Amino acid sequence: MVRDVLTGEVLVGRKVGYPQGCFRLPTGGLLQGEPVEMAAHRELAEELGLAALELTHVAHIVYGHPGTPDFETFVILVAADLPSSGFQPSEELEQVQRLRVPELHLVAERLAALPAAPHRGTTWAEWGAFRAIAHRVTVDVLHVAP
Repeated sequence: MVRDVLTGEVLVGRKVGYPQGCFRLPTGGLLQGEPVEMAAHRELAEELGLAALELTHVAHIVYGHPGTPDFETFVILVAADLPSSGFQPSEELEQVQRLRVPELHLVAERLAALPAAPHRGTTWAEWGAFRAIAHRVTVDVLHVAP
């Protein structure tokens, strides 16, 4: 999660091909053997063209289903000095918005309410329900009222 050090706002992005109005916190993957902090710095530069001023661990979420390997999500608060205009995200991000942290609850609700249309071997509804979890946990851990 990228938070502007001046305004306290966080960034959410809409990737190319997402349903209309579907935004989420920027995410990235870990390369094999890569420490979480290093991945956060790398992904921030790749997706948003930004440098982190400070990293704070917010949550570590482990998803498990019988018969499948666990999937882990690390929510990291990235303090950054965001430009007020001329923001240039990567080609993957079609649109970037700034929100107050409590508004992440609304993002989670929109994700959880996506239609059951097909999406990469699953549905948007299943994908959205999965992605909504990290947004809810983030708001809860930061103790911010919706």
